[in-house]
Amino acid sequence: MHPAEWKAAKPTPIARALVSDESWVHVGFDVEFSDLEEDWVLVHFEFSFTTELAFSSPVGDDSINLGVIGQTVGPAGTKRPRFNASTGRRGAKTRRSYSNVKKVKAIEVADKIREETPGLANVFDLAGQELGIPADNIWRWSRPESRERLYLAASTDLVKHLKRRKRTTSGLFPEMEKRLYAEFKARRDRGQRCGPLWLSMRARKLAKAVRAEMAAKVQEASVNAEDMRVRLGEDAPEEGVSTGEETLEEVPEDLETLDKRLLSFRARKDWRRRFCKRFHIARRRRTNNKGKSKGDRAAAILKWHRDFFTLLTRRRPNSNTIDEKWGRFLPTQRVNVDQSPLGFISGLQDTYTEKGSKEVWINTPSGSSLEKRQCTLQVCYAADARGGVQCRLALIFRGLGQRITALEKESWDDRVDVYFQPNAWADREFCLNWLGRTYGPWAEAIEGEKILLMDNLDGQVHLPFRTECKEKWNTLAWYFSPNCTDLLQPVDRHFAQYLKTLIAAALEQWLENENNLAKWESGQFTASERRILLTHWCGQAWEKVSKMHDFAEKSFKGSGCLLTVDMSELEAVAPQNVPGYSKLLAAELRKVRESETANQGEVQTQEVPEPVLPSVEDEKSSSSDGGENGLDTDNEADVISGSDEEEATAPFFVPAGMRVMGTMPALDKKLVKTAVLFKWVARGWQLGRVKEAAKE
Repeated sequence: MHPAEWKAAKPTPIARALVSDESWVHVGFDVEFSDLEEDWVLVHFEFSFTTELAFSSPVGDDSINLGVIGQTVGPAGTKRPRFNASTGRRGAKTRRSYSNVKKVKAIEVADKIREETPGLANVFDLAGQELGIPADNIWRWSRPESRERLYLAASTDLVKHLKRRKRTTSGLFPEMEKRLYAEFKARRDRGQRCGPLWLSMRARKLAKAVRAEMAAKVQEASVNAEDMRVRLGEDAPEEGVSTGEETLEEVPEDLETLDKRLLSFRARKDWRRRFCKRFHIARRRRTNNKGKSKGDRAAAILKWHRDFFTLLTRRRPNSNTIDEKWGRFLPTQRVNVDQSPLGFISGLQDTYTEKGSKEVWINTPSGSSLEKRQCTLQVCYAADARGGVQCRLALIFRGLGQRITALEKESWDDRVDVYFQPNAWADREFCLNWLGRTYGPWAEAIEGEKILLMDNLDGQVHLPFRTECKEKWNTLAWYFSPNCTDLLQPVDRHFAQYLKTLIAAALEQWLENENNLAKWESGQFTASERRILLTHWCGQAWEKVSKMHDFAEKSFKGSGCLLTVDMSELEAVAPQNVPGYSKLLAAELRKVRESETANQGEVQTQEVPEPVLPSVEDEKSSSSDGGENGLDTDNEADVISGSDEEEATAPFFVPAGMRVMGTMPALDKKLVKTAVLFKWVARGWQLGRVKEAAKE
């Protein structure tokens, strides 16, 4: 009979056992019964019980023999041992091993719980929950016969561990390497490069310096000892009087050998490898080419976030209310725009190949020339576009666009906007055209005032661009701190790179077609064909990116562009490689909140000061590979957001070296290269220099 059928049959009482509530009993039985074929099977059963338990058999008393083969009584309050039917043994399916020290610790925890709470029933359960160890194991280790053995074994293991010495390697010249590492740290803290040549040169120079110091030290010790002997004569020195001979003890015994090693030290490749291993130094590719490290720029980032938070707490023009959570600008009204270069070939820099291959060949058309910038992407992304659509992607190709055929224009992907510029840059003319053609239609569909977050690109900071943003598209232009856009811009940090990854994926999908692959291997692509393909790859990638709403929200939160006026979710603001920034930001914003609370009536009616524009004369364009025109001004604070508003009643001070002109000077070439101080309407005073005369 199958055991399952035996359990389901009508029970017939055979034996009864009764135990008190103060203990539990574990009993083992050898049960012999017959199945339907009258075959006898011997099965071992184990039971644990704390109350009255009846054992029964469905086939009567003659076909089953019960014999108690073992009985274990445990103390009150302990957990009954488990029986695993699949393995035929007590305990869990997955067995773990514990060190003797761990077992002794578990015993001590259980003893401590028993001492603190006398009469507690579930001592081993509590100890097991605290240490993550089954209570059965702790109970078994706590038995007197096991306790003594475990304490002895744990003490032996602990002594072995304490006597074990960690293997350390030290160089032949520890003093020289210690000085070299100190110079290395100081040099890297300044952002200077430390290459193999610098390490070898400095090591050789320091080795010579250490050798010279050692020789001087030996010479000085010898002279001091000889002078002391002459002064004391043959008399023994008195107690407490130094003879100078103890100085010799600081000099290594084998001076001659060490001197020869220092003299022959060449700081070759093998030594550099061992030195880097000893001091945990690794050769890394550059990740930051800014004038300051990311940690040094933390103050500028913190100031930008403080000014941005202040802007959010101020009311918008002709409005008396702001959102309780988001403040002046909702997530749908916060937009970031940035430019990024794009080559025709992207994402083909690596491949799977066999191990040990000396050459890794990837066939690309026309060599690697098409990997260079073919166009510039104008990426404009909103923090939240769930209720609508994102702004369209813009591509800036090189050229004037005057000889483009109608067939090519019809072949462009309709999900992107195509522009032309002689150098494929985002210059002033393009920025104005982009406002009217691409940004404008999207801005009209978004209700309320928008804020356009961007860097200090020349085409984005000049007055006509800002004026059109505000007056025509109800958009406030707000600029990031200089040299901090890689930490603050969501597009720069996340979207542009991920967009290029999707473009590379679209290229690989296109190559799956045999005809396309044959054309790719031939390398015969005209400029028109490259433009058409890029528009389709970019359109396909942009359609996917535009629907990644959670990715957009996470990116804006991480860069701090999605701050809330209730200061919630500040822990999500985490500029890269700026540890502990969220705590610094929370403390800074609390100061702003306390200041506004103290002057609440004034704050609610005060307009937020707009960023100060740089003067036209101070703007300088510089061509870069990325297609951005840098802005070089004497005062970087003039072009960032959050500038302090000039007091209307502040007195006018004439700067040193300047003079007030009673009348308007003649507008001729004599004013070229002359420094002038002028004031933009409602934008404050600006110091600039005349570059050239206006062309009539």
